[in-house]
Amino acid sequence: MSDGEVVDIEMQVRNVPELFSRISYYSAKMLTDQIGSGGRYSSIKPVISIIVVEETLISKSEKCHNVFSMLEEEELFRFNDLQEIHVLDLSRIEKENDEKLSDWLEFINSEEEEDFVKVAKRNPVINEAFNELKVLSADKEQRIRYEARLKMQRDIWSFEDAARREGEQRRTIEIFECLEKGVSLEEAKKKFLLREKV
Repeated sequence: MSDGEVVDIEMQVRNVPELFSRISYYSAKMLTDQIGSGGRYSSIKPVISIIVVEETLISKSEKCHNVFSMLEEEELFRFNDLQEIHVLDLSRIEKENDEKLSDWLEFINSEEEEDFVKVAKRNPVINEAFNELKVLSADKEQRIRYEARLKMQRDIWSFEDAARREGEQRRTIEIFECLEKGVSLEEAKKKFLLREKV
């Protein structure tokens, strides 16, 4: 994620006996992989595992959305915020009170196009996801056109970034050249900024 958090999203059609251990293993591995052998503990970012299950996995609860973290056993405060496991049960969507989450689960659980459309109409973000899904499932020619448009947009961004970096580099060089001629730093900056405006 943009803030450095690591997110693992898994879809489980069928629950297997070792699933709990596997989820814990992947979560722990995503923590240790962040620093390798020479990194600092302070650089570790939170790992969030999101497990979407079709069959009920958490039998001790009736909820659709269960959240697990490391808590103090009696007073129930968190040890830290580095690991969190979310289990989302598609068989219990009707029990979910969070409308946005319920919409996403319904979208994931949809099979017919009209079901996708129904949810997409209620939520603009899901509508965007639905449009992406249509492109991904479109025929080869449409996909090629879509990917060409994306490539062109990325190329434009790349050229803009390069031009910006080149402009900053050129400005720095010109300021240093002025300094070498005995011009003060403030005068050099003003001189360059004035020329830039012209």
